[in-house]
Amino acid sequence: MKSTRSKKSRDLALIVTSFLLIFGCGFAASHVLTARSTRIAAPIVTDTEWETSTLKILQQKLKITREQEKAVLEVLQTTQRDLNDTRERAVLEYHLHLLKAHDQLASHLNEEQQTLMLKSRGELETLIRKKFPHLLEENQLANP
Repeated sequence: MKSTRSKKSRDLALIVTSFLLIFGCGFAASHVLTARSTRIAAPIVTDTEWETSTLKILQQKLKITREQEKAVLEVLQTTQRDLNDTRERAVLEYHLHLLKAHDQLASHLNEEQQTLMLKSRGELETLIRKKFPHLLEENQLANP
């Protein structure tokens, strides 16, 4: 009986440690990727490059005329702004899922582990408030 209980405790400790390691790696990666600025890093292709290259493709494939270029470029610029906003909201949602994982893991941890998890959660919450204040306010998520 004692052996079974000991094995279960060891297995639980291994599972919790594995989750913490995976979670820690995700947190570290998100911190490294988002700590460089207060906004999301620019895509590899700049907005202007995307708009210009897409316009050239449309000119070649659809034979866009000079008269149509201005209107098409306006649509492309609006689309690029929308894509950037969507990307930023997606990154915020990713971080909010990490907060949720912190909360869900806490009930499976001992007191010392919960203290460490709470500290990690606080750091993540600070990062979210720093990087996404406009989205938090806009979506009335003042308390992530």
